[in-house]
Amino acid sequence: MLSQLLAAPLMARPPAPPNRAVVQLAQQALAAHRAGDQKRAADLYFRAHQLDPGDGAFLWGSARSLQLDGQLDLAEVRYVAFLQLETADPDLRDKAVTYLAELRAELAQRRARVVPPPVVPLPPEPSPVVVPAPPPEPPVAIAPPPPEVVAPVEVARPQLSRLRQGLFWGTLAVAAGGASLLAVASWQRDAFNTAMAPGFSGGKVTEYPDRATALRAGDAITLRQNLGVAALVLGTAGALTTWLLPRAPVESEDRAKIQVFVAPTTAGWTVAARAPW
Repeated sequence: MLSQLLAAPLMARPPAPPNRAVVQLAQQALAAHRAGDQKRAADLYFRAHQLDPGDGAFLWGSARSLQLDGQLDLAEVRYVAFLQLETADPDLRDKAVTYLAELRAELAQRRARVVPPPVVPLPPEPSPVVVPAPPPEPPVAIAPPPPEVVAPVEVARPQLSRLRQGLFWGTLAVAAGGASLLAVASWQRDAFNTAMAPGFSGGKVTEYPDRATALRAGDAITLRQNLGVAALVLGTAGALTTWLLPRAPVESEDRAKIQVFVAPTTAGWTVAARAPW
């Protein structure tokens, strides 16, 4: 009887109060599940399961939340772990079997949709480059030394003799005088033509008393023009001839015999030279 009395209170002892931390985690997990935050719910359920494995309800809740969040691989692992528990709740076990089958079917579809990356064929190995051997160099022929180039010796043109220098400068002076005479006569011709433009009618010409005097003045201007042209042409021709003729030396005894003089011609005056040779 004593033993029965002692055993009775032991059999009627109330269960131990639940762990407050587990209760708090379970409440937070349920709130997250209802709010749609399945990732946080799965984490909280799994932490509660680690503190109180019990009948595996927290592990089942973690697997279910992972499945709803799309983390199928990890959800499969936790469903399998739940089914291996000996204390698993029978109702939750049946649901776990159903959800696990759905999960695995979806995983199979995902894996079927994954397209393997295209196989890129490796480029063919390049054939070895054969470098042809350089041709043998021909023997170098030693060229003979170039002929010695002798620069042409420029022979200085002989200077004009004193006689030809005198002729050159004399004819050049005659040409210059002719040019001056021609310029003055041309200016006089312009003035004469201007004065004679009105004519003698009405006594408009005052420079000359009568027509005859005017004509004589015009003839004199024409003569000076002709003399200027003749002196310019002859002096220029004489200077060019004296400069361009071959320069042969003249003996000193013959130089004194050369005579230069100015002679009148029908066109005016000219320069002449007389030599014994």
